[in-house]
Amino acid sequence: MNLPVNTTKTLFRRFLDPSANTLFVVSAVTFCAALYLAIPHRSFIVKGSIGEAEIIEKAKTSNEYTQYLAKLISPKPSPISGIIISDRPNLQAGQKVPVVFQRDDTGSMLIIELFAPWVRSFWLLAASLAALGLGIRERDKSAKPNQ
Repeated sequence: MNLPVNTTKTLFRRFLDPSANTLFVVSAVTFCAALYLAIPHRSFIVKGSIGEAEIIEKAKTSNEYTQYLAKLISPKPSPISGIIISDRPNLQAGQKVPVVFQRDDTGSMLIIELFAPWVRSFWLLAASLAALGLGIRERDKSAKPNQ
């Protein structure tokens, strides 16, 4: 008596050895998430420049981030100050930090940090491209034995 063999993959097995289709879906979902998170900061991504700002004072602190009042000092000093959001609560007045600013509005700045909220879209884009590359590799790997 032959018993039917269960050929479906368990969830754990799918996680450790994903198929090409699973990787393509992960790539599409993370790409859409990257676009969604980039929408609020699209003006900085499209027409932003990199510069340096000086912290003037600490404005507000919460559990997740700290707001600072900062003034652009490089590439050209600006009399206009703006609020920047950082996940580092220990920045002091007078400290210089790298920022992305809008050329037409130097008071609008984003601090450049590895885990800043606006950088999440870049991390998700990298994950999306990695999943796409792995999906293509898996698809090609499964197509070779049939040739």
